[in-house]
Amino acid sequence: MSEPPSDSGSSENNGTELVKSEAQERNLTSVIMGSGDARTVPGFQGDISEPMQTDERSSLEQQIQDVQKLENLEVMAGGVAHDLNNILMSILGNADLALNELALSAPARRNIEEIGNGAK
Repeated sequence: MSEPPSDSGSSENNGTELVKSEAQERNLTSVIMGSGDARTVPGFQGDISEPMQTDERSSLEQQIQDVQKLENLEVMAGGVAHDLNNILMSILGNADLALNELALSAPARRNIEEIGNGAK
């Protein structure tokens, strides 16, 4: 059975004695097993809650801002297209009403037909 590194600075691992600083260089860590045995295993010893590097964080923040800008642009373009469609429907409706009121020989008929065709 292996023992965890003691505060004295050394530990025993399969018959090999490691100085504590050497064990840290090799990323060895003591683990208490379910049976109560302590074993030295490869691992990581440190705070894993450290914040991301500032350049990585700022890169991710920039990507989020870019996505938000594109989403806003999409919403705005959809609104413009909807408004334009409403205007065109109004033009088509009024052109049809005007054509129904005009005689077939009226000089303005050809112009109103062109307005209706252009709006389609």
